[in-house]
Amino acid sequence: MNALGTLESLLLARASHPISDFFLSTLPAPLLSHSLTLSHLALLIIISPLLLSSSMYLTWLLISLSFLFLHAIYAVYQMAIITVDVLLLSLLKTLSTLIRYIVRFFTAALTIVFHLPKGYNAVQVWRRKLRTCTSYNDYSSMLQSPLPSAPRPASTEASLELLASHVAALKTRSIPQLRTNLSSYTKRNHVGIDNFYTDTPPHLERTGTYPDGDALYQIDSYQDSLVAGIERLSKSKSEPRDNLKALRHMRINYGTTGLMLSGGGSITMYHMGLIRVLIAENEYDNVEVISGTSGGSIMAAFCATCTPEELLRDVCVENVSTDYKHSGEMAPNDIRWFPTMSNMARNWLRHGVLVPNESFMSCTEFYFGDMTFAEAYAKTNKHVCMTVTASRAVNGSGTQRLLLNHISTPHVTVASAVAASCALPGIMPPCKLTQKIDGKVSFFEVDGVEWIDGSFSADVPFKRISQLFNVTNFIVSQVNFHVVPFLNKAHHPLSDSMYWKAWEIIGMDLRSRVLSLSKLGLFPKLFGNDVSKVFKQSYTSQVTIIPKMRLSDVLGFQAFLNPTVGDMRHYLRSGEEATYPYVRCIQHLTRVERCVKDGIESLERELGEGDVGGLEDEGKGERGEVEKLKERLRDVEAENKELKAQLRKERVRNK
Repeated sequence: MNALGTLESLLLARASHPISDFFLSTLPAPLLSHSLTLSHLALLIIISPLLLSSSMYLTWLLISLSFLFLHAIYAVYQMAIITVDVLLLSLLKTLSTLIRYIVRFFTAALTIVFHLPKGYNAVQVWRRKLRTCTSYNDYSSMLQSPLPSAPRPASTEASLELLASHVAALKTRSIPQLRTNLSSYTKRNHVGIDNFYTDTPPHLERTGTYPDGDALYQIDSYQDSLVAGIERLSKSKSEPRDNLKALRHMRINYGTTGLMLSGGGSITMYHMGLIRVLIAENEYDNVEVISGTSGGSIMAAFCATCTPEELLRDVCVENVSTDYKHSGEMAPNDIRWFPTMSNMARNWLRHGVLVPNESFMSCTEFYFGDMTFAEAYAKTNKHVCMTVTASRAVNGSGTQRLLLNHISTPHVTVASAVAASCALPGIMPPCKLTQKIDGKVSFFEVDGVEWIDGSFSADVPFKRISQLFNVTNFIVSQVNFHVVPFLNKAHHPLSDSMYWKAWEIIGMDLRSRVLSLSKLGLFPKLFGNDVSKVFKQSYTSQVTIIPKMRLSDVLGFQAFLNPTVGDMRHYLRSGEEATYPYVRCIQHLTRVERCVKDGIESLERELGEGDVGGLEDEGKGERGEVEKLKERLRDVEAENKELKAQLRKERVRNK
C-alpha cells in the first residue's frame, strides 16, 4: 500500500494530460463515491496510456464519456417528467377546486331562484351547525342519528361474532382463565376494531353521522367488558403478583399513545386547538409521549414546560404570540417569532437569511427560559421529543439526525432545541444547541456540527419514537403546507374516487423519480442541503388530524409571519373543529391503555413495589431486585478502587 501511495503521488505530480483533466472535471461525485476515489481514478487515467495503445485508450475514454453523457440525458429526462407530474397535480387540484366552487355557485343560485331555505343540503346544514360549536359536548349533541346499517361484508360480521364470544369469555370467574383471556384480547386493533374507529371520523366530518351505529354499539360493549375484566384482575386478592406480571406484559404488548405535531412555521399554531380539546376532554393526560418538529417544536416545548392548567390559561389563547401572560414585555422589547416584512427584507440583504439566530433565540428564551429537558420532564412528566438535523454530513455518514428528549439529551435547554428545530435553511442560519449543567449554560457539542430544521430528516419521527417509548398508537396533527395539499380531507372527493386514484398514481411516480435522482446525487439541493428525504418520509398515521386551512396557509405565505390576535383566533377555532370528529376515536384508542396503567399502579401500591411513574420504569417491580444487585455491585467496585488507590499510596510512603 505504501508503494502504491508513493507511485500515485509521483504520477499525480507529473500529471498534465489535458484529456485527463477534462475527464476528471466532468465526473460526478456520486460516480466516484460508488466506485473509485478521485485520486485512484486519476492514477488509472494517467497510467492507462502506458498500458494500452493510443487507439484502445481513446476507445476506453469515449466509452466513459458516452456513459457520462447518458447519465446526463437520464437526469434531464427524469427532471422533465417530474415537472410534468407537478403540472398534472396542479391541474388536478385546480380542476377539483373549480368544480367545487361551480357547484357551490349553482347551489346558491338555485336557492335564490326557487326560494329554497338557506342550506337545504344536508351537508351544508351540518357544516353550518359545526361552526356554532363551542365545545365537544355541543358537537356531540348535534350529531345526527346513525345511518341504517348497510349490508356488511362477511369479514365484519365474523369480527362482530368473535367479539360477542369474547364478551362471554371475559365473564369467567376463574382468575387464571381471566388472565389468559385478557392477555389474548388486550392488543391493538384486535379483530380490526380500531380500524372501524379510525375510519369513522372522515365520515363524521362530511355528514355528521356514524356509518354503522349497531357495529359501534357492539364494539363499545366489548371494550366495556375488556375494561371491566382488567379492573377485576387488578382488584383480585387471588395471586396478585401473577396478576401484576400479566398486566405489565399487557402494557408492553398494547403499547402507548404518542402525539406527533408536524412542522409548518407559524401555521403550527393550529396545534393549539387540538391541545385545548384534548385537555377539555381529559385525554391530554393519557398522552405520555409528544413529538414536535420544526414549527411543531414550539407547541411541543409548551407541552414540556407547562402544566395543563398553564396551557389553557397562558398558551392556548389568542394573545400568546403578541402579549404572553399579559406581561406587556413583548411589544416594547420587540419579542416575536418572526420579524416584520421590512426587517426580514433588511436581514436578507445583510445576512442572506430572513431571521437572525439572535432574534429567534431571544424569543424562545423569553418563552421557555433556560429549562432543560430533564427539568421539564420533572415538572410535567411528559416525554417530549424534538428532531434536529445536522447542517452537514459527518465523516461521510450522510445526514445525521438527533432526537432531543430527557433521556438522550437531558441537559440540553428546551429553548435552544426549538431554535435548532426551526432553523430552516434560507430562513434561519444553522443553530447551536446549548446545555445547562450545575446552573452553567454552555454549547452542547456533538461532532462539532450545527443543527437545522428537523423536517429535512423526519417531520414525524415514527420509528425512533416507537423504539424509544413503545408507542403503538400515533395521533398526528398535520399542518405542513407542502404536505397538506397531498392529503385527503373532508371537502375533497372520496378516497376511492377516480380523482384520488389518479392523484396517488401521479404522486407515487413523482416520488420514485425524485428518489432515483437522489441515489445518483443529481437531485437539486436547497441551500446546500439534501431535500430528497422530504419525499421518503411518511407524514400520516391511523389518526391524522388536518384542520381546514386558509389559502394563504396552503400557499405558505402565512408560515413566516408572526401570528396576530386574529390569526390566533382562527388557528384555535379551526384546530378545535378539526379535532371534534376524532375525540371519540381517541377515547377508544386510549381507554384500555389507561386502564392497564391504573391497574399496574394499584397493584404496585398494594404490593409495596412503588409507582410505575413513567414508561422508563416499566417492569420496575419485576426487575427491581436485579437492579439493586447491580447497584450494589457498582458500589462494591467503587469501594475496591478506593481501597486499591489507598494501598498504592501506602506502598509509596513505605518505600
